[in-house]
Amino acid sequence: ATKPKRYPLLRDPVAPFNNQPAVYFNTKTFLTLPNDDLLQNAGLYDAKTTAIVFRTAADVTDRQVIVEQGSDERGLAAYVHNGTLWVGAWNLKGLLWGPLWLSTPVETRTEYVLVHTLDANEGTFSASLNGASMGSVSGAGRLQRSQGDPSAIGSAMGTTRFSDLGGAQVFARMKGYVAELRQWNVALTDTERGAVESELLAHYGIAGASAATSGDLAVLASQASSEAQPLVFGLDAPYPNPTSGAATVRYGLPSAGEVRISVYDALGRTVAVLADGTREAGWHEVALDGTALASGVYLVRAEYGSEVVVQRLTRVR
Repeated sequence: ATKPKRYPLLRDPVAPFNNQPAVYFNTKTFLTLPNDDLLQNAGLYDAKTTAIVFRTAADVTDRQVIVEQGSDERGLAAYVHNGTLWVGAWNLKGLLWGPLWLSTPVETRTEYVLVHTLDANEGTFSASLNGASMGSVSGAGRLQRSQGDPSAIGSAMGTTRFSDLGGAQVFARMKGYVAELRQWNVALTDTERGAVESELLAHYGIAGASAATSGDLAVLASQASSEAQPLVFGLDAPYPNPTSGAATVRYGLPSAGEVRISVYDALGRTVAVLADGTREAGWHEVALDGTALASGVYLVRAEYGSEVVVQRLTRVR
């Protein structure tokens, strides 16, 4: 018989994340992401910005992949090893550049907001952790499509790259939590990046440079969580969550544009479309009638231009 895939456990609430839900990985579990055009199949990407909220476990010595996209030929990765967070980008087939690496120390049992940006127009790869810069390296170019290995959270799938091993087929599965992952196919400006960091730090109750030391970014965080026009595209966690019936989904648009809000079940089937069309800039709310949905975990996916944000919703009876 075929062994079932090992999926991580959704826990809600998680006290260290300001009682928000998060997914727990135990070194035997992982999540794969669809290889679609928005993620890695579309050809040439001039830019990518990725934000991920995670928590380390008691061990930060073993090699543990937090998120990995692409393969050892072309891709992006973030992993922990020997008390250090490593973030990398490379394109080693076709357009040759990289690999480029940035690193910073991390602690055990600690919550982090990581944001990294590939900007081919500026030729840079940069990253920040909890609002503090990890630096910027030059030599970055356009990222070509990678249709082989699936992208994953909590594990490498197929081949990837590490700063000390080069290309390798090592799963390096994670132990710890991931609360949120966002990706844009644009290079966020410093102001936009700061707004995203401050919003995530405030939402998950994480201390960081953005919220603690910058008055400007504190204002941006206030704007991101209020009725002011959002500075970046965002999708809030549905509420209530878990829900026994109806739930509200709130999203924000920095400018008017086409937006689609869909709900998927665990098999990837569309079970509801909450919005599909042009919407004005600002914050919007849509209602999900979940009374007919079976118990389980669902994905709420928001698409706005080339940007995609996904949140999880748990249906209970």
